[in-house]
Amino acid sequence: MRKSIVVLFLLIAGSVFASNRRSMKVDGCEYVVLASRSVEQDKAWNGVVEALQRLHGAEVVYYAEKPAETLEALRRMRPRYVAVVEKPEQITRDYIIGMHILSRKVTSSIYADFMWGIITGLDADMAMKMVNNAKEPLEIRNGLISQNRVELTEADWERFGYVSWGKSGMKMERGDTLAMEYWPAVKQVEKFNDLYRRVKPDFVLSESYAPNYHLSMPDNFSVHERIYARDGIFHHVMQEVKIEDNQISRQDTSDNEMNWAGERKVYIAAGSYGCDVDKPEKSCALAWMGRPNVTSMVGYPVNQVMLGQAVWGGLKFWHVTPGRYTMAEAYFLGQQHILYTLQNFSPSLLEASYDFNWDVMNDISGIYERMAKVMGKEAVGDILGFWQERDLLAYFGDPKWDVRFRPEEETYTVKTVRKGKKYVITLKTKENFSVDRLDGIYMRMFDNQIPGEPATVGKIPFAVIFPERLKNPRLAPEQDWRVALSDDMLLVYDTWFEPGKTYKLVLSVD
Repeated sequence: MRKSIVVLFLLIAGSVFASNRRSMKVDGCEYVVLASRSVEQDKAWNGVVEALQRLHGAEVVYYAEKPAETLEALRRMRPRYVAVVEKPEQITRDYIIGMHILSRKVTSSIYADFMWGIITGLDADMAMKMVNNAKEPLEIRNGLISQNRVELTEADWERFGYVSWGKSGMKMERGDTLAMEYWPAVKQVEKFNDLYRRVKPDFVLSESYAPNYHLSMPDNFSVHERIYARDGIFHHVMQEVKIEDNQISRQDTSDNEMNWAGERKVYIAAGSYGCDVDKPEKSCALAWMGRPNVTSMVGYPVNQVMLGQAVWGGLKFWHVTPGRYTMAEAYFLGQQHILYTLQNFSPSLLEASYDFNWDVMNDISGIYERMAKVMGKEAVGDILGFWQERDLLAYFGDPKWDVRFRPEEETYTVKTVRKGKKYVITLKTKENFSVDRLDGIYMRMFDNQIPGEPATVGKIPFAVIFPERLKNPRLAPEQDWRVALSDDMLLVYDTWFEPGKTYKLVLSVD
């Protein structure tokens, strides 16, 4: 029997794209639903909890005020997935931070111990739709991007469109060459609408800076318009601006609903306030969950983000080997990478809390001074950005949803096998393998010394999510890899893998 189980794992793990589609073996309960007593006492909202329970064979744990109250229950059950069902007005920035901290307290390691996502909506029906939309897998083939610099190029999509600074690009067939068009800034929303209807995207990414609950596109600041959400529906407003006697007055001249409907999709909110939901009536994030049918979403619930490591780093893990990871798995790995980086630079940054009252725009030198006092040494590079985003990423959606990029040509395979007290990971690279692609250096590698340019998000390590939860894994003797290692995953740093080679990483396990 034991031999047959090992053989089954080997067969399933043979393909890099199939390796994460299998069920993951855990000790205890695989899936837990957390919900507040307020949700439990609301028949419609508790129906969402019960739907998740039936779908995943989940255990349910209720809390009175904060998810942190469930820590002892989570330690007993040791889930790999945790879904939180909560009404949006309760999901503040501190709520998100608390979930991150809770995810690291189940075991004594520095790493997150489970993948988690929040199920919410303007009402229980919207939350239930998020659950139902995640029942079946989604393979992402079509993309629409609105940002200053387009990093996911047309080569990655069957249909693709983008809106950037005064220009747009579009392809409608897999073999098309990207068609480029330049236009006046006042046509920006018109271009986005046209591309949305024609591309019918599975994936939407926007810089999405939403100060004062407005959805910004790359040229929004230069034209007299705004996009805002009201009760879950996007509106586009044009303004007339007059200057009389050195006084500026603004008057809305139009206010039209945006018909951004569509099939299931994911949304990456890459800017500040992209995932703010605690004021539901004007939340852009909740508007994306409505007619547009966004089923999973990531972003930040704050107004100042220096680096973008959590959003862009997670996207790198997801995209560098298309099809390998689900969205939740990729962002789980991105979070582990942040934690390892902080631990490696200064363990104090894993305990000390970043103060979001600090003003990074006007007092950056003061923030660096305060950070140096925490660490007892000078802060260098992008470490401040890692610290700021340690507990900041909001993930909305079912963490077990099988949503992946459409696989491309396979460039390497990973196999895992247990041999007594050894756990062997075998990486075989093919002739078309590129370590640069694996590192993700093609994405978000801008020079942050240039005024106006976004900050750099650096290379990512090679990653493996184990098909089973390991007991006390550590590098075996004579293994000199630099790694981040937990019961669930392995990150390998400073690797220069070459095409056509085989590499073995050996762990000791209990």
